[in-house]
Amino acid sequence: MRKISLGILIVIIALVLAGIAVAQGSDHSQRFSRLIAPSASFLDKIHYRLKGCKIIHELNDATALSCPAGIKIKDAFEDEVYHIMDLESDAQINADDVWNLGYTGSGVTVAILDTGIDYNHPELSSSFAGCKSFVSYTTDCFDDHGHGTHVSGIITADGVGGSPQGFAKGVAPDASVWMAKVCDASGSCYVSDIAAAIEYVVKNNIAKIMSISLGGGGTPQANCDKDYLAQKVNWAVDNGVTIVAAAGNTSGKVSSPGCASKAIAVGAVDKSDVRASWSGSGLALDIMAPGVNIYSNLPNNSYDSWSGTSMATPHVSATVALLRQKNSTLTDSQIKDALYKTAKDLGKVGWDRYYGWGRVDALGAINYIK
Repeated sequence: MRKISLGILIVIIALVLAGIAVAQGSDHSQRFSRLIAPSASFLDKIHYRLKGCKIIHELNDATALSCPAGIKIKDAFEDEVYHIMDLESDAQINADDVWNLGYTGSGVTVAILDTGIDYNHPELSSSFAGCKSFVSYTTDCFDDHGHGTHVSGIITADGVGGSPQGFAKGVAPDASVWMAKVCDASGSCYVSDIAAAIEYVVKNNIAKIMSISLGGGGTPQANCDKDYLAQKVNWAVDNGVTIVAAAGNTSGKVSSPGCASKAIAVGAVDKSDVRASWSGSGLALDIMAPGVNIYSNLPNNSYDSWSGTSMATPHVSATVALLRQKNSTLTDSQIKDALYKTAKDLGKVGWDRYYGWGRVDALGAINYIK
C-alpha cells in the first residue's frame, strides 16, 4: 500500500510542478519554439511540462508543444509553418485564372516607391529592372527595412521558394519592378524624396504604373488635392502614369497621397473579404484588396506574413500590370473603369466609404477590357 501511495504522491507532485512550469511558460516575455514530439505517452507529457513546455495538441502518435527557446526534447522536430500561399490571395482576386489566359504581367514595368528592394532575392532577381535611391544617406537602393521587398514580392515574386516552395508567387509574376528608395531603415519617408521620385519616374518614362505603399496625414473628405504630394500624384496621372496608393491604416480617413483625386486609393480586406477594422476609409476610398496576413518575401532570402493597406496596394498595382499586358494603350480612365466596374461589391450596394467599389477582381477586369 505504501508503494502505491508513494507512486500516487509522486504523480500528484509531478502534476503540481507541471502546473507551475506551465504558468512560468506562459510568460509572454519568453521566446517559444513549436515542436512535435513523437510520443503520446502520459509520463512523457508530464516530462514535457516539467521542462516548461505547453501542450498545444495531443495527437494519436505525437504531442505538439510550445517550449521555451533552447529547450531540448528527445527526438522532437520543428512544427513547421505552412501557408495556403499567397496563391490564396492570388486566387482570392482570381489572378490565377488570369494566368491561365496567358497574362502574367510580361513586358510591363511597375515603379515602386518604398524602402528599397533586395535585388538579389531569388524571388525578385529575374524581375528587377533597376532602382535609384532618393534618400540622403545612401546611393544604394538595397532594402534596409524589409517593407519594399515584401511589397515587390506581392507584385512579382516568381514563387520559387518559401515555406513550402511556391507559396510566395506574385499577382503578376512576369512583370518587372523598378524601385525608388524613398524611405529609410526606420520606414520614415520625406515628402520631398517621394516627390523627387515621382518626377524622376515620369520624366524618364520608367513605368506607366506606380505603386505607393506609404502615406501620412489624410482626410475623410473626397480628396486632399491641396496637399503638395497629392498635387504631385495628380500631375503624374496627367502625364500618363496610373498611381495606386495605400488608403492608410487609420479608419475614418484616407492618407495622402492616396487621397489625391486621381490616385487609386486601396483599402484592405481579409481572406474572407471582410474589411480590416484599421483600414483607411472615407470619401476618397476607391477599391479593396487582400491585406491581412499576406505571405511574401523579405531581404536575405526570407519570408513572412505581414498586414496593412501596404500589402493590399500591390495587389491592385499588379492587376493593372496584367491589364496593360493585354492592352498597352489603356488610359488611366479605362483602367479605373475596368477595376471599379468589375470589383466584387461589398458592404452597401455600389460604392461606399468602407469598401469603395469593392474588392478587386483581376479576372473580371481582364475580361472587361478589349
